Amino acid sequence: MTASLPAFWEGPNATAPTILPFPSLPPGPFGSGGGSAGTINDKGQIVGSVLQDGLPFGLPYPVSVPVLWEGPDATAPTFLPFPPGPFFNPVGLARSINDKGQIVGLANFRAAFWAEERTDSNQE
Repeated sequence: MTASLPAFWEGPNATAPTILPFPSLPPGPFGSGGGSAGTINDKGQIVGSVLQDGLPFGLPYPVSVPVLWEGPDATAPTFLPFPPGPFFNPVGLARSINDKGQIVGLANFRAAFWAEERTDSNQE
């Protein structure tokens, strides 16, 4: 199975993408992992999704989970939390991020919103 890879291109004249890091999956019928990148904000933060082992969810196959990369040089994605509740077929995808770091997407087939906790240092 061929997986899609989360990638970042630096400007319109880029000749090759930077592949963003993603967790590898154990060898098997589902390939070695992968994901997709959605959007990037002016701070260089990138959102998207990666495949993660489904065993923690009680599933024998990988699931798509929403993630944030702090930039194209990130060494690993930050996993965005899923809302609590029963999982029939968990799925998540971060679609867009604004310059405040607020993220919208999908979690368990419902609209989702992730935001930093507001502190005195990040008020705008």
